[in-house]
Amino acid sequence: MGKEDILEMSRQENKNKDLVEESILEKSSEIACVVEIAIGCLLYAAEIIIQGRKNYGLVALCTSYTAIVQIMKAVKMKNKKSMVVGVMSVILTIIVLIAHFRNLIATSTIL
Repeated sequence: MGKEDILEMSRQENKNKDLVEESILEKSSEIACVVEIAIGCLLYAAEIIIQGRKNYGLVALCTSYTAIVQIMKAVKMKNKKSMVVGVMSVILTIIVLIAHFRNLIATSTIL
C-alpha cells in the first residue's frame, strides 16, 4: 500500500468530521470531569460538616465518571495504565455504591 493510498483512506475516515469540534468536545469533557469531581467533593465535605453524615452517592458519581473516561481511553489508545486506573475506579465505584445503599437502608425511616 502506497503513501497515496494511505492518505486517501485517511481522508475518507475524516470525511464529514469537524476536527476542531472534536477537539473542543474532548477538552470540554476533561474540564467537565474536573468540575464534576470538585463539586462532588465540595458537596460531600459540606454534608459531613453541616449534617454529620457521609453521602457515598456523591463519591460514586465522581468515581464512575473517572472509570468510564479511563476505560474508554484505554480501549481506544491501548493504554495499560489507563485500564488499570479505570478498573480501580470501577472497583471503588462498586464499593462506595454498596456503602451508600447500606447507609440508606440503615438510616431509612420506612424500612
